[in-house]
Amino acid sequence: MGDVLSLARRRPFTSAVILLIVAVYVVEIAQSRPAFWLEGKGDLPDIAALGVVWTPAIGDGEWWRLITASSLHAGLLHIALNCYALVVIGGAAEARFRWWRTAVIFLVAAVGGNIAAAAIQPGAASLGASGGVMGLAGAVVVGAVWSGEGLARSQWVIGAIIATVAFGFINPGISNAAHIGGLIAGGAVSLPLGLTARLRRTQRPAPAPKTQARGTAPGRATATGMNPRQVEFQRRIDAAMAKARAEREEDARRASSGE
Repeated sequence: MGDVLSLARRRPFTSAVILLIVAVYVVEIAQSRPAFWLEGKGDLPDIAALGVVWTPAIGDGEWWRLITASSLHAGLLHIALNCYALVVIGGAAEARFRWWRTAVIFLVAAVGGNIAAAAIQPGAASLGASGGVMGLAGAVVVGAVWSGEGLARSQWVIGAIIATVAFGFINPGISNAAHIGGLIAGGAVSLPLGLTARLRRTQRPAPAPKTQARGTAPGRATATGMNPRQVEFQRRIDAAMAKARAEREEDARRASSGE
């Protein structure tokens, strides 16, 4: 439970998307037979029928499908893989771009991937968050290159992109159009967002220098709370006062003895 709360605090957008996906899937379970929500087979539940990418329906004005399809999933393996990818890749994107830029990238990538699926596979229904996830992966790679960091730390993201696209080509039931479309859209929109973040960092004013309390001199404080210069100054004052006191005592002694 503590790990979940920690993730929600550190990665609010990623956590919110996962929560939405799971909530929608609960509705799918309630409206469908086990064959669908367990294996992704059989008839679509009502919520999915109203929200998946379906080119004829989009052509009739049901444009919301380009957004809602990304919250729908078919089968436990489908939703499990996308939620895991969101935790890993979404978390990496949110750490680099902050939550609101990550939200923009995900939304643009999801819509871009769904547009590609509708255009390239007009006769098939498409659903799932993988287009948005691929967009986040593309943004992480573009951000690493743009920042000058290089690709050494992003090799695992590149590997995930290659594996996802390759798996899509091997399995005809997977919408690779949505994957590639989301990848391109996410990478493209991350360029201006990354530039904005970089400019903001370079234009941020330098922190003001620390000020010292009046009456103190620079230097390391001693155990008494005084720095070495203060200690030396006080030693000289004490020596001068001791010398003056000794001279006064000597004058008084001479006066009393008649010298």
